[in-house]
Amino acid sequence: MKNTFIFFAVLLGIVALGASFLFGYNYGKTKGNIDPSSESMVLKNDNSFNEDTVLEEILLQQPCYVENTNLSECLYDGEYRLNIIIKNNSEIDIKTVTIAYAAWDTNNLPLQTSIYSDFNNYWSSDERAYIQKSNYEDANILAKKTSREDDNMIIESTVDIGICKAIVVSYTDYKENTWENPYYQTWLQAYEGKKLEK
Repeated sequence: MKNTFIFFAVLLGIVALGASFLFGYNYGKTKGNIDPSSESMVLKNDNSFNEDTVLEEILLQQPCYVENTNLSECLYDGEYRLNIIIKNNSEIDIKTVTIAYAAWDTNNLPLQTSIYSDFNNYWSSDERAYIQKSNYEDANILAKKTSREDDNMIIESTVDIGICKAIVVSYTDYKENTWENPYYQTWLQAYEGKKLEK
């Protein structure tokens, strides 16, 4: 009887060890990955972010997204022309779009920039920040079409800009329905004040 008790105690210990090993293995494999069915992305415990390619793929499936960003230097030092091409992937016409962008220097370090003039050619604030938002009034993007290629913003930086990334924060259609991007906060966590990992 004593041998039977020892046998079951050892067997129970082996099962417990195996379960804890499997749980730890699976936790390590899934930590930091995106669940495509969820509305958010989990960052790794060290606050680093190297899942940006997966995030970009998710954004390209949305009803409205940034298809391309083009950056060119202006006549004056520290001024850049930022052209953001927006794709309307939905079945409805879009009236206005709010976008946000982030910028990095040539070493992939984050930059604080300001907006000199926005899409509507309005002078904007000279407040510098890692993330800048702009409302693109009268974007007038037809269903399944892209925004006008000659619409752009003038942004300013005291350091040479190497790259910009942008996201559609929200849009409004002609029936005044507004869509808000469920991944905007995830995008902020990934890029605001963070070094761009390549």
